[in-house]
This record gives sequence, structure tokens and C-alpha cells, in this order.
Amino acid sequence: MISWWQRLKSRLLFGAKQGSEITSWSAIVNQGANEKAVRQKKADEEAEEMRSRAKKLREMSWRATENGGSSYSCISTLVEGLSSYHLLLTCG
Repeated sequence: MISWWQRLKSRLLFGAKQGSEITSWSAIVNQGANEKAVRQKKADEEAEEMRSRAKKLREMSWRATENGGSSYSCISTLVEGLSSYHLLLTCG
């Protein structure tokens, strides 16, 4: 007769459907290794996506701060506005 402990060990309570019978302990080991490999692959893909987005953002920021870029134009307009305001205060 199978003890309750052996029966409990024979159930997959390791992330698979509850109640599935285990054919061998190597199935559990392989399942764990496969899960780890899938998680690592997903993490690698996410890291590559983050590096790609960071590279695009870096390029966009460089273009924005170059002469004629949006940030460069905004700062130039601000400086010109402040200069003209300063001239109005000192001359007026």
C-alpha cells in the first residue's frame, strides 16, 4: 500500500496541474531546468529590447540638442527672450 507521503510526493505540486501523476523524478528535474531556460530566454529578450530602446532614446536626445534640434531651438528662444526682457528692464 502507498503511504500518504509517497502519494503526496507523486503529485505534481511544482507548478504543473495539480493532480498530475509523476512518471519519474527526472521529469521534475527536467521541468525545472526547462522552466529556468525559458525564464532566462525571456529575460535575455527583455534586456535586448531595453538596450534597443535606450539606444534609440540616446540618438533622439543627441539630435534634439544639436544645432537646429528641438531642445536647442527652445533654449535659444528662451535665452533670446530673457535677453530682450533684460534689455527692456535696463533701458526702460
